[in-house]
Amino acid sequence: MIIVMAGMLFLGRIKASWYEERVRLLASMCTFVRMARESIAYLSLPPDGIVAAASGRQDMKNVAFLRELAASDIASEGFLTPWSKALSSLPLNEDERALLLSWGAVLGKSDRDSQIFSCDGALCALEKFKNDAAAEASKQGRMWTSLGAIGGVFAVIMLV
Repeated sequence: MIIVMAGMLFLGRIKASWYEERVRLLASMCTFVRMARESIAYLSLPPDGIVAAASGRQDMKNVAFLRELAASDIASEGFLTPWSKALSSLPLNEDERALLLSWGAVLGKSDRDSQIFSCDGALCALEKFKNDAAAEASKQGRMWTSLGAIGGVFAVIMLV
């Protein structure tokens, strides 16, 4: 019976972790856009150089979208095509996806100041999305964990 309760609680935590994963993803996106901004402003790196520099950072080693970008040929394809492919499999809502696609369309295609301005705008919006997602993850995390615990108690009562 304890196993049933623990299993239900575990299922509740799994559901809650989906929300937490989205917060981590948005935080990684913020870090990548911030790094892109710095690389453009101070080093004048092209998009493939930005991806290579970001992929080499220790704190970005396990970021799936960066691995996919690093494996593509950005120098010949341009940034937007691999960026669109990398974003397609991520758990983003429509507003977040649209923002990141429009940011990706500017990267490497316009002058330095326009790219920096685009990075600033994307960072501002991504921070808001991340904060909203963190609040939602907190709320949903409590709810799903509680539902798992209640479901476990209910299942035990039904078995007894």
